[in-house]
Amino acid sequence: MLLAVIVPKESVLVDWGKQNQVSGDIQQLCQNEKLQSEVRKSLNQIASQKSLKPFENVKCYLEPTSFEENGLLTSTFQIKRTFAHSFYEQKLISSNPFGPF
Repeated sequence: MLLAVIVPKESVLVDWGKQNQVSGDIQQLCQNEKLQSEVRKSLNQIASQKSLKPFENVKCYLEPTSFEENGLLTSTFQIKRTFAHSFYEQKLISSNPFGPF
């Protein structure tokens, strides 16, 4: 399974919340089922347009804080893969948005 950790722009989330009568901070908006559903729908549309196979489809996790704030970037702005894996593994296991891994 491919998993994308998406860090949305706060201004885009606030605009989306206003358009959809959903209030809350960035943390609450990232956990909103309607928003998650729309993101999944967009990813699925792109996957079908590109004729991806089912195992190539991407699942997503909306992260309210940036990689930099979480300490997951090196000084050259590359992802610290080992730290990112363990950081998100714990988050995804506790929230379990996609079922078992």
